[in-house]
Amino acid sequence: MGEGSPLRAVQESDAGILLRSYLKALGGLIVLQTVGIISGAVLVRVFPTQEAFGQFSLAQQVMGLAGLLIGAGIDGAMTMYLSRERHSPKGPVRFSTAYRFGLWYSLALALGMVLLAPWIAGLYDAPMLAPVLRVAAPALFGSAILNTAQSTNVAYNEFGTQAITTTIYQVAVAGATMGGAIFFSMNPAQGAMGVSTAVGLLVACVVMLHAARRRGFSLYPFGTWEQLPQMARYGVPLWLGNMLKAYQQPLILTITGFVSMVEVGLISNAWKLTGYVGVVTWGFMIVTIPYIAENPDPDVQHRRTRLAMRFNHYIVFPLGAAAAFYATPLVTFVFGSAYADAARYVPVAAMATCASALARLGSQCLAGVGRTKLVTLVMAVPGVWVLIGGPLLIPRWVWSGPWLLVAGWIVSATAAVWLLGHYNLKLNYAADLGRPLVATLVMFAGAFFGRMAGGFLEPVLALAGLAAGVALIYRWEAPQFRESRP
Repeated sequence: MGEGSPLRAVQESDAGILLRSYLKALGGLIVLQTVGIISGAVLVRVFPTQEAFGQFSLAQQVMGLAGLLIGAGIDGAMTMYLSRERHSPKGPVRFSTAYRFGLWYSLALALGMVLLAPWIAGLYDAPMLAPVLRVAAPALFGSAILNTAQSTNVAYNEFGTQAITTTIYQVAVAGATMGGAIFFSMNPAQGAMGVSTAVGLLVACVVMLHAARRRGFSLYPFGTWEQLPQMARYGVPLWLGNMLKAYQQPLILTITGFVSMVEVGLISNAWKLTGYVGVVTWGFMIVTIPYIAENPDPDVQHRRTRLAMRFNHYIVFPLGAAAAFYATPLVTFVFGSAYADAARYVPVAAMATCASALARLGSQCLAGVGRTKLVTLVMAVPGVWVLIGGPLLIPRWVWSGPWLLVAGWIVSATAAVWLLGHYNLKLNYAADLGRPLVATLVMFAGAFFGRMAGGFLEPVLALAGLAAGVALIYRWEAPQFRESRP
């Protein structure tokens, strides 16, 4: 292939680099989300009542909240330092520090969950929660081991290994959850949690052994902690930002559980469906920091920030609109007619996902130019909103939890946009927000008029609208792929 060939120009454009990296990350994420949807569709049919499924969903959210404490940012710090010190004597020390910290810290968390399980169950007046949480507690230990192993793979730029092993782990755990619920049908909650915890621990240990042995790292659980303070100074701010982002949904569901276990299941199912929309941004978040940080030229960083944000919106906005527009048939198809009421939460969940896409990806772009502490600030906005508003509003209006999330993410997105402008990464609102919105409106004009016409015209007009929207995007963005990389 010649130096000046069109294909090489495409490959070397900023847009080409972004999409090529993104597609590598997206495949595994779609598999994980699909596995989660299939698992949810099976479980709602195994549990005898919506109340029982709601209690199981609540147990998962409690474990999710506890899981957010894992690592405390030390794994993230290890990834950063180890990527710079792969051939330095400090490399194995960084790994050992993160491994030992994760090991002992997760064991303490698991023990705490075992001891607190009866108290948590008493809060919800749901005695079945206690044994389920006890059985699930060792999963915190498995998650810590897996996180350290995967952070090591990322530090060595082995994204393929990281994606494959993560997919294997998630598929194994989801399969074990379904199998445990079906095999132990008399007590599906304990069966699902127990079997999935055992399988997850086994897979996590195998992944860790593979990651450590191939690099000659020691798995001895005792040793020095002298690197821990330095690693904590870098890792804790990022961890706090990610935790403030991730705890919002579990917190809303745990508060909702005080009012109605049925609503917990309905809201949880709505969020599982719109998870496909969130996966789009997740993929961009994985690749954005190195994509922006690798070139120190401020103009290049600005252009790449705008490309990442705009391309994300081209996908997120139409998918969010589709989830809202087709909420009832989607919910009925995946979870069955018994859970059709979950459809009323899907449009709200889609709105929150679209708003969070702007805030989450914007914060990653800021991290790409070294503004890591601002990630905590941006993510704290919806977190504080939910923390304050949740206990006040949800007990009175059980449906208000998802709306709190929407409001919080809108404020957070506004803050992210302002900070991007403040640090010379300002978006072009007409191009980076306006174009995706126009393309989305064109696509769903066809779907709207198709539904009004009915009959064979419904799919025809919907496909015509989709094609028109894609054609608009192609017309706007094709020149980006002809610009050579600086």
